[in-house]
Amino acid sequence: MLRLAKSPYVLKVFNYDESNDSYLMEKCDCNVYDYLENNPFKDDKLILQIIEELLLGMKDVHEAGIIHRDLHLGNILIKEGHVVLSDFGLSKDTMINHSLKSTATPKNSHYFIDPIGLHDFTALDKLSDIYSIGKIIDYITGESELNKKLSFVISKATERNRTKRYAAVDELIQDVNSSVKEISEEEKIKNIEENLQRGEISKDVEEFVMRLMRQEQLSNYIVRKQLYIFWKVLIQFNEIDQLALLGEIDRTYSEATGYGHFENYDLFAGIAYNVIRNSTNMKIQRKAYSILEGCASYRYNASDYLKEINIYYPNILSQE
Repeated sequence: MLRLAKSPYVLKVFNYDESNDSYLMEKCDCNVYDYLENNPFKDDKLILQIIEELLLGMKDVHEAGIIHRDLHLGNILIKEGHVVLSDFGLSKDTMINHSLKSTATPKNSHYFIDPIGLHDFTALDKLSDIYSIGKIIDYITGESELNKKLSFVISKATERNRTKRYAAVDELIQDVNSSVKEISEEEKIKNIEENLQRGEISKDVEEFVMRLMRQEQLSNYIVRKQLYIFWKVLIQFNEIDQLALLGEIDRTYSEATGYGHFENYDLFAGIAYNVIRNSTNMKIQRKAYSILEGCASYRYNASDYLKEINIYYPNILSQE
């Protein structure tokens, strides 16, 4: 708690007496569950304030090298209308049984704990805190319009595949801000294009790419923008959408290369090669293999990729 003493979003502890193992804590008004239940004026602005202060508090916690591991509505407190994080005791073994066997209510961890923690408490980490944050945001926004705006954030924070979750609270803060910020269509397109060039995904990028697919323009766009790292974006979609996107590319990449522009086959070959290397889903690998195999008929680089894949991934086609 001393390491978090300077954070305005963490409960203050005073006068620790080591001999008696006692201390004083600042008094708060209520927890966030009761605050929202009893507040007749709760609106998107109020809920957004809670979300923003929760994120800033958890940023302070993680930057101090601390993992909360028990984040839920009962220990997010409210003092004079502002968030105060409390109850860091679950990091101590003496607290484990009590916390995990308490009655399941929206005020405790059962609704918000990372699934891996239900079977192995020691596996809880920063990504587990991010999972809990996502579940809390989903719960307190309910079925509101705000929930729809933050649906991408919630989905990414609570992704079962931990490698696809936000890696840090800073990333979460950035996406929350961009999700609720009203920007012009021109600025939105600019942001989408910049994210695609960096291989980053967002709600707007996801919607834009899926729209290109439905319009059968995805391959043309990849060529026009020379998106060699599009594979980084593609593998961040859910697996059903990955298959759909690869299927669309497989159908249209040849025409999109343009007559005489054989170098564009290298573009699609590189995307397919990297998807195979970075996916563990056999169906996705096979779909990408189909693209790579087609490109290998035209380009030596693609043929070299194909030879390498055949050596290191000999079972890709074995289950067809």
